[in-house]
Amino acid sequence: VTETDAALVDPGIFDGGEAERISASLPAADENPEPQESEETRPLGAEERGRALIELTPADDKDWSDFEGSMEDVWEDSALRCSVSRPEWAQYRHVYLLANAAIGGGYGAEDPQTAAKMLAAVLLRRTSNLTDVVSSCNVGVVAGLERLARLVRLTNPDASALVYRLLQMALVFIFTLRNANRIPPSPGRLWQISEQHVIPFIGHIKKTTMEQDQFSLVRGSHVHEIAPTFRAPELRIAIVGICAYPDDHPLALKDITPGNREAYAERHGYQSRMHTEPPVIGGNIQIQHAKLATMLHYILSGDFDWVVWFDCDSIIMNHHRTLDSIIYQYAQVPRSVTGRNLTGNWSDTWAPHDAPIEIFHSINGSLLARAPQIGQVSGQVVDVDVEVAFTSGALKAQFQEAPDGLALQWENGAVWYRVSRDREDGGGCLSVDDCPGLALDPEIDLFITEEGWGLSSANWMIRRSAWSVSFLQRALDVAHVEMPLFGDQDAIIYLLLNQQALTAAAMGCEETRRQEMCDPLDHHAVIVPQFELNSYDQLNALTMDCDGFDGYAFQRRVPDLLITFPQCKDPDYCNDLFRAADEYSQMNLRGETLPHEGSNWVHLRVFGPLDAVRQLYNQQRAEEEEY
Repeated sequence: VTETDAALVDPGIFDGGEAERISASLPAADENPEPQESEETRPLGAEERGRALIELTPADDKDWSDFEGSMEDVWEDSALRCSVSRPEWAQYRHVYLLANAAIGGGYGAEDPQTAAKMLAAVLLRRTSNLTDVVSSCNVGVVAGLERLARLVRLTNPDASALVYRLLQMALVFIFTLRNANRIPPSPGRLWQISEQHVIPFIGHIKKTTMEQDQFSLVRGSHVHEIAPTFRAPELRIAIVGICAYPDDHPLALKDITPGNREAYAERHGYQSRMHTEPPVIGGNIQIQHAKLATMLHYILSGDFDWVVWFDCDSIIMNHHRTLDSIIYQYAQVPRSVTGRNLTGNWSDTWAPHDAPIEIFHSINGSLLARAPQIGQVSGQVVDVDVEVAFTSGALKAQFQEAPDGLALQWENGAVWYRVSRDREDGGGCLSVDDCPGLALDPEIDLFITEEGWGLSSANWMIRRSAWSVSFLQRALDVAHVEMPLFGDQDAIIYLLLNQQALTAAAMGCEETRRQEMCDPLDHHAVIVPQFELNSYDQLNALTMDCDGFDGYAFQRRVPDLLITFPQCKDPDYCNDLFRAADEYSQMNLRGETLPHEGSNWVHLRVFGPLDAVRQLYNQQRAEEEEY
């Protein structure tokens, strides 16, 4: 451990620092500094390391008391599957052992908060080189991420979102092992890690602390409600996908999905770009990376403002729901968040029986008010005053607290009371003109969902911007060049979470008091509720504990946009599901509703309700076990 590493023991180094400063305190991956030989910073000796390893490793079938040979052999690269003969990975292993010991406490153990910051800092540097991780120490990195998640949870119980993101990254690196999501037992014992440390942990965090809609918590109370049929005709939107099955392939998706997308796109003026032959966009790349190359192609074309990816096994179900409505619901600039947001309907004490006065309050303080009795007038909110230019002249009002909320006391004696913050019909904005002040945030470029174990690349939306071009190019490079074992989803998760989560852990999100640090995600991305873009069939929703398609108002008033059938590959079983979904979709397109057949297993599997699916599923499992 070098002198710069020893400095990391001082938590003050992270006060207000940036990721670059944290990373700069560690030697670069291609540097080979000589270890400093002071008592405080020297590496553990061979016997000390051996003792530490034995103490920290669960007992297994090896009798360590009869171990023959040097204890240094335990530390060989082959045993750990980690290049600890290189100084940077030897440093990583040492910091990992300190962090591991800090979890259990005990005499001489490092303070857990300091240990977390040290471990996060070395992980930040090591995982910046993905090729080196896979070739040198991927089991060790999985172990480090899992231990870091435990340390963060131990020192800050409120940082569950950060813990969740760190575990997502651990899972991504488990996938790189290409071992059926299992960590090889031999290095796993030496690193004291198995997939059973990660998978149940992430499921527990997701179920107990991450169920709330994070969008609503952060932005939802300050945004306009957008109607499901909202249209912004100026938006140029492409729906992209690959459904390249041979003509003789038995899966019915090749006959259903292309026509389904075309019908939806034609209805709303979108462009469908469905590739039904093996993809050639992007040149000689692997099929799991074709999604990134295809999306990058259409973003670079300049023909579209937003490009939407839907997997071939996703079928549009609600042809009346627009993509415009999703864009404006989740990418809009929040209304004024000063605590005095005036948007809504108001009653005038001078004319209580007249139509309500609609006020639209922009985040920059300007407002517009309209009603038959006053026409349409504009004004401004400054500090505690409201000034509006009525046709009879300018008037000022001051805020007052009323029993039912906020009131405006006008200088002419009139008082306006808020009667509703939403449109009376409950439908929300139908167009940009319908809600003055409605605008898109230029910093939001990506919509993605998460379910099960984390972020999903099945269905997502991206805006044409410099950030999006850079992001897609970088993701393609990560997946195709640096980490060929990565699929498109792994690359997306890595770019959106890895540096952000490790920086938050190294700085200590509890010290920054910034919510985005405790739920780290690139600020250009928004995680939208899963049901908006990626509802599962009800059986998959049950087994993965996530949102299932709701087309009969079991849970949501408006039918979900689409349904996805993850990993449904058996034509003998899946084709009936696809055809049931297609029948629902075609009737929805005609303005009709498919009758729900509650006694039909295919209908239950696709449409629910979830309780009936759970009951039948448990019954079938019990019968199989009995048989």
